[in-house]
Amino acid sequence: MSTIYITGAGVSSESGIPTFRGQDGFWTIGSINYTPQEMAT
Repeated sequence: MSTIYITGAGVSSESGIPTFRGQDGFWTIGSINYTPQEMAT
């Protein structure tokens, strides 16, 4: 038996999980606790 992992940008978006830079993503709308710039450094 083998296990396959599918990874990459946007893979989770099909499941309804917001992407980092998408329209409703963290980079666009930010976070309650941190700005995107704080998270990127």
